Amino acid sequence: RGGTVRVGLRGPRDLAQDVATRIGAAIAEVEAAASLFNSDSALSRLNAAGRLDDPPPVLLDLMRLSGEMHAMTDGRFDPTIQPLWRALAEGRDPAPAHAAIGLARVQVGPPIRLDKGQALTFNGIAQGYAADRVRGLLQEAGYRDALVDMGEFAALGGPFHISIEDPALGGIATRRLSGN
Repeated sequence: RGGTVRVGLRGPRDLAQDVATRIGAAIAEVEAAASLFNSDSALSRLNAAGRLDDPPPVLLDLMRLSGEMHAMTDGRFDPTIQPLWRALAEGRDPAPAHAAIGLARVQVGPPIRLDKGQALTFNGIAQGYAADRVRGLLQEAGYRDALVDMGEFAALGGPFHISIEDPALGGIATRRLSGN
């Protein structure tokens, strides 16, 4: 919401306009599925109702990826933490929200059904997912070298050098990023 997208391209300029339109559409599709800030997004509707009969493919894909990350991290990555984040932000007792955490209690269909007191957030995965989708669009369009910066980086080709900056200290490190 209100973020900046930067795409550094190395390749023919005549592809840029079409690709820019496709990038915008891909980002809009992810936001329509996973935004917590848009009350009309699929995620907001799911969180409000506890059930979503017609989840868009992007939301199902994020659920699948979240399930994989949940398994790979022995449950440390869990998108059902949204009520806990909200309780902490609002200064409420976090115990009831903490008790609602548990991805295994979410039924993924369609439909998607949340257990009592649950809500989801994809803030830990949606930006990277969107950056990977943009990288895929660029690859399909024939670009061999591109760097996508959406708060998460995705590289196609490279190498690219990414600076890590501290607001007070300035640049503190540089990392090299390549991708296929």
